Amino acid sequence: MAKNFKNLMSWKKSIGIALVLVMAISIFYGFDFFRLNDTAVLASDIAITAVDLDKLGIDTTTTFLLTSKESLTEKTVKASLKLRPEFSYTLDKQNNGKSYKIIPEEELAPNTIYRLAFDPEASGKENLSWAFQTKAAFQVLRSLPGDKSTSVPVDTGIELTFSSDNYEISSLKNYFSISPEMKGAFEKHKKTLVFTPEALQPATVYTVTLKKGFVLPGTTETLFEDYRFSFETGTVEQNNPPFTFDLNTSLTEFSTSEQPAFSVYFTNNTYSGGQIIDTPPLHINLYRYPDHQSFQASLSKRDVLPDWSYYTWNHYLEKLPSAYILAEYDTEFLKTDPYNQYIMLPETLEAGYYSAEFQADESVRQVWFQVTDLAVYLAQDRMKASFGLMTCRPKHPLLKPLSVLKIRRLLPVRINRVRF
Repeated sequence: MAKNFKNLMSWKKSIGIALVLVMAISIFYGFDFFRLNDTAVLASDIAITAVDLDKLGIDTTTTFLLTSKESLTEKTVKASLKLRPEFSYTLDKQNNGKSYKIIPEEELAPNTIYRLAFDPEASGKENLSWAFQTKAAFQVLRSLPGDKSTSVPVDTGIELTFSSDNYEISSLKNYFSISPEMKGAFEKHKKTLVFTPEALQPATVYTVTLKKGFVLPGTTETLFEDYRFSFETGTVEQNNPPFTFDLNTSLTEFSTSEQPAFSVYFTNNTYSGGQIIDTPPLHINLYRYPDHQSFQASLSKRDVLPDWSYYTWNHYLEKLPSAYILAEYDTEFLKTDPYNQYIMLPETLEAGYYSAEFQADESVRQVWFQVTDLAVYLAQDRMKASFGLMTCRPKHPLLKPLSVLKIRRLLPVRINRVRF
């Protein structure tokens, strides 16, 4: 009797251990561990769809839904699901295993085709597969004319090429603008929007803007930021004067001991057989500014112009007060060889701020320059700053008291002379 009782207790103990093992496996692997393998499910019974999609494709943050006529275990789904390109995901079991939400752990790449295949028989043939393309961000890919183009024909059309052809012309009026304002007509050629202006003016800078928020119908896609580009039109051939010249209009410095000189270049219609012909006389109006404030104000007016432009920047003329006129000269262009010419003022000038206006035939150009015997440089860091002054005059009055405006206080400056 005692032996039978001992065997009974041993049997109960074994059952208890087995139940503990079952519970442990269930906790770590899920109860699906004990279900029969369902690889017999046909691929035709499976469907995979993207949850967030529209005419342009699927969102990069979409999830996918796998549905089946039969219940599937999570183990089978993971073993049968093939992804190209691969991405990490989690599964959300629904409807008693007849549907699973496939949740990517990271955002999908834009403008990319993802293929999801299901191979329950592990044949490697991927019996059924589904392809989905993520959206490309709605944007302007390019423009014509290009940004900062010069010498653009006045009869040009203006083109914007989008990443999608799903836009509508009717909604453009609140987003498209051209400055200076210009009337015109819109045309749609697939992804390319064409604006035909009524009449662009010659030698003019135009800026075209397409504002952010321009929406694609039937989607949530909008233009993320303003798209803006500028171009400059060329001159009309019949309006070109018979003689033209150009020169570098960058701010220049000269010393009080030298005559200001400026390099000049002529257009091709001035040459014949490599020689300059019919160069007209040159008239110069020389202006002197009363102080550096008025000179800086004059430069500031020009600095608002786009320095990439040709006609607008190089042909800019400022009408200066007659009180600024210092002298007038009638002279000629000087040359060093057939392809290098220059203009030289006939005398040296006192230190100060100047502008010179050159006129030859109908061509007029203007330059701004400073006459000084000092060269100044600044070196600074977060803690201190150093100013350097150099002079081409051996007895320049550098010991004249100097001061520097710093944090609303005038600070005395220590001068160290350096001999060269």
